Amino acid sequence: MSTYEINTPTVISEVFAGETVVLDFDTGRYYSFNPSATKVWDALDGGTRVDALACAAGVDTETVRDFLSRLHGEGLVRRKDDECAETRVAAEQAGTRAPSPPPAFDSPLPAFERFDDLENLLLLDPIHDVSAEGWPKTREVAKD
Repeated sequence: MSTYEINTPTVISEVFAGETVVLDFDTGRYYSFNPSATKVWDALDGGTRVDALACAAGVDTETVRDFLSRLHGEGLVRRKDDECAETRVAAEQAGTRAPSPPPAFDSPLPAFERFDDLENLLLLDPIHDVSAEGWPKTREVAKD
């Protein structure tokens, strides 16, 4: 089972008036998440299995898997090595399983909107290039 985590430190998020806004400093894009997507996003902290994310959001596992695939395609999350795979296989062989998500849900499917309108402005702002070496840190451009 795949495990995902937020693609930090280049991706950050904040909740404003109940709406989650996610910002990708590498691309300059920002995203607005609906409440169901926010539940999945909040549960991603530290890397969480897809089945646990589905339970947290109250949606089916396949819906969460599709949503995470879209987030991964946008570069907002990354796959994390699944350190517990052997433990889960042993538990399944012993006849125990993780709880299934509820069959029905009262919230909309997880979704997000992508906004490119501030892309150039955010990429010009050098503040996101701060690192342990200090500020400003210029980006290295590949030379052919």
